[in-house]
Amino acid sequence: MSDEQNEGQVPSDIVRLVTENPMILDKVDYAYVSYAQVSANSLDFRIAFGDRIPPDGHVKPTFGVIMSHAHAKALLTVLAANVPKIDKVLEELAHDASQHQIDDQPLKG
Repeated sequence: MSDEQNEGQVPSDIVRLVTENPMILDKVDYAYVSYAQVSANSLDFRIAFGDRIPPDGHVKPTFGVIMSHAHAKALLTVLAANVPKIDKVLEELAHDASQHQIDDQPLKG
């Protein structure tokens, strides 16, 4: 496809979806979190998630995940590969938005 046909679409290589069997991404409940604490010992990693509530910043605990060292390494690999790609897209969007704001300013003269 040409660039004109792809305009406004996110390139497919931005985030790689793991295609394992069974696929469970659409079969679990999701919760938005704005806070996480991580602890580790010699056997596993524990991540406690919560939501920071304004105005005092109180954290409402939401859920926790315990994973093996091997699973934590796999998560790290996926995040390390994909977070910079998403950062790049967000930077480009922010740059485009700021450029449009500059272009939309009336000329003074």
